[in-house]
Amino acid sequence: MANKLSNEQTRSIIYSVVLLVLGILLCISPAVALETLSIIIGVGFLAAAAILIIGSLVQDHSLVTGSALLGGILLVLGLMFIVDYAINLIVFCSVWLMIVFGAILIVDSIIRIAWRNRKDVVGFLVEFLVGAVSFTLGMCSRFVEDFVGYELLILGLIIVLYALYVLIFAFVGKKSKK
Repeated sequence: MANKLSNEQTRSIIYSVVLLVLGILLCISPAVALETLSIIIGVGFLAAAAILIIGSLVQDHSLVTGSALLGGILLVLGLMFIVDYAINLIVFCSVWLMIVFGAILIVDSIIRIAWRNRKDVVGFLVEFLVGAVSFTLGMCSRFVEDFVGYELLILGLIIVLYALYVLIFAFVGKKSKK
């Protein structure tokens, strides 16, 4: 008897596969990953800009509206990401992203075990370990000179760990609810 996947599980699987590919790509070839990601983000901004600007033109017959001006800002961001690879700004923030992401997961795991579900020891351990690894690697990247230059590799590893976390809990979460 085959179990059918729920919509939430399917979304979690797709989300985790995308994160897994991004994380592995960051580990293997950071330059290619950043170029690709920058172009994808830029195209997304350009598409949103086009929708807002054309919508303003069609609806209000003007390009001087709030939505058209927002579209102009998104157009600028899209061009920055495609032409100037503005994703590098995000890379500079990656160390702090790892520190904050790790701290949030650590605190959330403590909240999970203390208030939400005291019996979910596996969930606590996985979330706490991923948070601790992320926080520790982020702190080492920030304060230990030997880690400088490895931020993207470490960020890729964190993304892979998070993708595995999402994938595991897509199935474990369903079984524990029964």
